[in-house]
Amino acid sequence: MPSLTSRVSYYDPEECYGYIENNPYAEKPYLLPLLVGYLVSRKYFQVFVFICDLCCSLILNDVSYLLFSSFLFSDVSSLTNLLFLLQYQTERPKDRPVLSTAASTASSRNSAAKNPSAKIPQRSISRVFSQTVKLPYLKICAYFSSISHRELRPYFLSVCRLALNICLFEFTGTSFKPGVNTYWYINLQMIEQYRKMHAQLFFATHFLLYLLSFLAHTLSARVFLSMFFRESGYKGYLLLWKLIYLEKQKIPGYNAPLLDTLFNMFKHVAIMSFVLESVIWCMVALYGTGNMNFLCWTTLIFVSSSAAATLLLEIAKKRSDKLEIEETSKKNQ
Repeated sequence: MPSLTSRVSYYDPEECYGYIENNPYAEKPYLLPLLVGYLVSRKYFQVFVFICDLCCSLILNDVSYLLFSSFLFSDVSSLTNLLFLLQYQTERPKDRPVLSTAASTASSRNSAAKNPSAKIPQRSISRVFSQTVKLPYLKICAYFSSISHRELRPYFLSVCRLALNICLFEFTGTSFKPGVNTYWYINLQMIEQYRKMHAQLFFATHFLLYLLSFLAHTLSARVFLSMFFRESGYKGYLLLWKLIYLEKQKIPGYNAPLLDTLFNMFKHVAIMSFVLESVIWCMVALYGTGNMNFLCWTTLIFVSSSAAATLLLEIAKKRSDKLEIEETSKKNQ
């Protein structure tokens, strides 16, 4: 199932471990899977990926992330997602309010549990049972929220920053494998004498987007800009959409009719294009009847809808920050 929904992984662990074991048919892997391959044995690789996905799920306070990621290909993109969340929640916790959702939710549950006399609205039995079972999970989320400010900040922030930037600077724009990007089809159709020139152009664009990502107002914008010419698979886009959902709730007026309609439209277009991509890839992988041109166009629609939602959130966040600065300056006057 994961191989059918994730297409070709650029960080295939079997290819990586084959290269480490001096398999003559194995291609040289990228830097990140090679480092993980030396540090984590083949026997425990799946456990390592599961732990990374579990930590991301706890940080995001979202069980669905762990559920959806389990249907995707197990590779080192899970580690990149975890490094993103760890660095930005320890570096600028006030500007990156992902963990604050878990902390506030857990604290509210704890206060309700300690104060039985508080007025609680009537709920169904299934709702009460769901909240009772979810309470230990929320406590774990609160611990992850607090640990980023206590233990991780002084010791692991520099390590996370260095590891993340090494991962993000990696360039996959010369690949011919059908991944969740638009350059693989361009490389496949490119004439031999122009491939080197286009690879240089792609790398220059990747470096520019990598630098621009430091100026982004939202974490989701940096995630998207960093993985445009660095393949992160569907797990990267899963993290992107989870961050978009969380960050847009922190923007005043996010539920305005027009803004909410645009977000929902981009989300549904991305879902439909993902389903269509999976169908076409199943036809290619199982029956050999799929059209690679259609696969490229559906991928372009998926990436474009994700980019549009990210850009809309970035504009809304920038406008919100500007209005907040103006209001603060008026109050000071």
